[in-house]
Amino acid sequence: MAMNLTINSSNLVFNGFNNTFQYNFINGAVNIPEGSTMAVSQITLPYSFRNITARLGNNTYSYLMPNGASGTTTYGPYTIPDGFYTVSQLNTLVQAQFNANGHYWYLYSATSGTNGNVYVYPLSITSNVSAYTNTITAYNIPLSANVASVFGTGYVAGDGNNTTTLWTGTYPITTAGRCVQLTFSGTNQSATTTFLGNILGFTPASYPTTATGLTTLTSSTNGNTLTSVPSYPALGSIVNGVILRCNLIDNNIASPSDILTSLPIDVTYGSNINYQPINDNKVKIRAGKYNNITIYFADQNNNNLLMLDPNILVTLIINFNGNK
Repeated sequence: MAMNLTINSSNLVFNGFNNTFQYNFINGAVNIPEGSTMAVSQITLPYSFRNITARLGNNTYSYLMPNGASGTTTYGPYTIPDGFYTVSQLNTLVQAQFNANGHYWYLYSATSGTNGNVYVYPLSITSNVSAYTNTITAYNIPLSANVASVFGTGYVAGDGNNTTTLWTGTYPITTAGRCVQLTFSGTNQSATTTFLGNILGFTPASYPTTATGLTTLTSSTNGNTLTSVPSYPALGSIVNGVILRCNLIDNNIASPSDILTSLPIDVTYGSNINYQPINDNKVKIRAGKYNNITIYFADQNNNNLLMLDPNILVTLIINFNGNK
């Protein structure tokens, strides 16, 4: 005999993670005989787990800007709103902070013939697919008199004119060959999720690593976590796959012993992960008398999955080896 169960958001257990669901058997306790199994028929799971949040502790950064003749000023830490961010979106966010502080060079719209000012920012973050990481690139900040010769005729540093923001601090003077540095703080270990650098592939430090005595227009630094000890890639997201666990599963040769199945993330953030097994995935369940069945979702490292959207649908099939 087999029993088909569907579990959805009405079965949510309120634990702060939105990842645990409990189905109470409508006729009271159910006896599950020895040799019974459980299989997943299908799973629909919203991809709603963020990669940067205050709860994870990886939502801050700061930067060092050359100031005056030889000084340096730290700006930040700045807080990133909770969300799921691509490398491009993080780059836009950091550059928006540069804009708010007037740390840029611009060409006035009336000069450029565009609908708005054209901006050049002192630092950018880009994906580096061939190196399997990301790259931080910073401009060698030109002296004020050299801005137009570096970026083009008409370009000036943020001066507060033409709807722009005045450069915060003293624009670098006298000493050339310096650049801004993006700073990540935290503890260097592959398992942690508590600093932004791990998402991008950088260990705790300021990048570019060399900020003075520069002789080229730009300085680029690739992520270095692949060469750290232990090595690990840019995480991108702390969740690389989903594990479904169940209180009835009985696997006495593995730990944890309650894993029912795992499913890949093969859709974009905000979409539904739709999973249907392509082979027999029956798993042994523990004999006994049960009032309910509890399932919960974890990441690939068996950490609780923090889900924004609990609107799931899971269909399970329990195969009884004996009488109910």
